[in-house]
Amino acid sequence: MTPGRWLLLPLLALVACGGSDSTPTTPTRDWIELNSLTPPRGTAVTAGEPLTISATVTCTIVSRDGGMVGLLIRDQGGRTLPGAGTSPQQVTLPAGTTTVSLTDTVTAPPSGGTITVYVPMWVNGSNLTAAFTTASYTVK
Repeated sequence: MTPGRWLLLPLLALVACGGSDSTPTTPTRDWIELNSLTPPRGTAVTAGEPLTISATVTCTIVSRDGGMVGLLIRDQGGRTLPGAGTSPQQVTLPAGTTTVSLTDTVTAPPSGGTITVYVPMWVNGSNLTAAFTTASYTVK
């Protein structure tokens, strides 16, 4: 191999691995990530029975000085199901990245259908959802 090729191979490996900077990239947009959900997505639940839903999310707010994340639980008709706690569950967030857990207990609709869990995030000064995640359950 020529000396130029010996230099080229390590350079290609460095570029393929993303360079030498090991510092994580600073977030550039508002974001929400669902870390865990209990019960898991797609779980069939029993009509008329209590259902406790717990979600752990990581929220990143970069566009404002903070915001809020909530846990909304609705039936197939879009109606909010009344929970045992303060409904909807809400947590105030500072700017930056924060991990929070939200939990509420509802009664699954006696007629069956579906339950959809929404975890929206809002930023201060806006009434629009900055980011959200959802999960659904079949009620039998």
